[in-house]
Amino acid sequence: MTTSRYDRIAAAALTAVYVSSNEPDTIGVELMHEGKTLFDLCVGADGETTIMFDRVAGMEFVLSDLLRVVDRYKGELDQWRAGLAAPGGIWAAEQ
Repeated sequence: MTTSRYDRIAAAALTAVYVSSNEPDTIGVELMHEGKTLFDLCVGADGETTIMFDRVAGMEFVLSDLLRVVDRYKGELDQWRAGLAAPGGIWAAEQ
């Protein structure tokens, strides 16, 4: 097995683009570095969280930084979801 070293991505260098979709009904955040998507973190109305990785050639994350980034945006998406699921929200159980 060959291990290669890459330039590190600083968590502070990331930009976030918040997104929503109707098919399937999800909210999410795309985390980008220099205009290239690193990964998408999405939450559905049922609360299930998914992550989809994209490729940024020659870059890598320090694991602790990646976990902090995921935790931060997962928390923000949970708050957004809670607002949507609150009475009167578009994801409310009873409308």
